[in-house]
Amino acid sequence: MEAHLVDRHVGVRIRARRRQLGISQQLLADTIGCTFQQVQKYENARNRVSSSRLFEIAKVLKVNPSYFFDGLPMSDLEPGEPPPVFGPEEVEIARLFMQIRNPTRRKVLELTRTLAAETA
Repeated sequence: MEAHLVDRHVGVRIRARRRQLGISQQLLADTIGCTFQQVQKYENARNRVSSSRLFEIAKVLKVNPSYFFDGLPMSDLEPGEPPPVFGPEEVEIARLFMQIRNPTRRKVLELTRTLAAETA
């Protein structure tokens, strides 16, 4: 049986935030009291995350539990195309970008837009 869109979305958001903070699956698992395999199953939507466990994950990842549902389409919750998955390079770029101070940040954004337009 295919995982529900909501479970996939929540798993992707858990993985993205965990990577953004540089937290390993093992560290997250140890902190919330489960195995790293269980964290993998949450992130891959093979297992659903209970509301109490999601609350614990949110505390460790320093976000409001609603973060895991941000961007979820409310009109069509049937299984469909999975949400985008961010790889290590995308996560690293986001993490490094957050360390850049303004006004340099604006210049990096403009450069990225230019490069994206050239390769499109």
